[in-house]
Amino acid sequence: MGISFSTTDDRLEKIDGYIQKGAFPDRSSLINSSIDFYLDHLQSKYVQDFMYMIGLPFFLFLVMLGFTLYFQTVYFFVLTGMSGVYFMVFIFLFYNKYRGVKVVHNRK
Repeated sequence: MGISFSTTDDRLEKIDGYIQKGAFPDRSSLINSSIDFYLDHLQSKYVQDFMYMIGLPFFLFLVMLGFTLYFQTVYFFVLTGMSGVYFMVFIFLFYNKYRGVKVVHNRK
């Protein structure tokens, strides 16, 4: 059972370049390993994006919260508020990327 797919000549030249270098024995093995790599990457992409988008703002918020509780000054309280807003913005961006914000317009 043969499966066909369409691609560009540029991609075939790149595939042939890897075959000539000896990285893969033939085109089908390179395409299969590429598909496997892409499918594995799709499973971990959600966690990676969460860490990249939410990790730094959350860490900054926790540090500022710790400074506020330890030093108990208005300066760190303001910084905690600013880092909390920063954190909420990145949560919204992460939510918007994966769930999307649906805008409903009332039409009559």
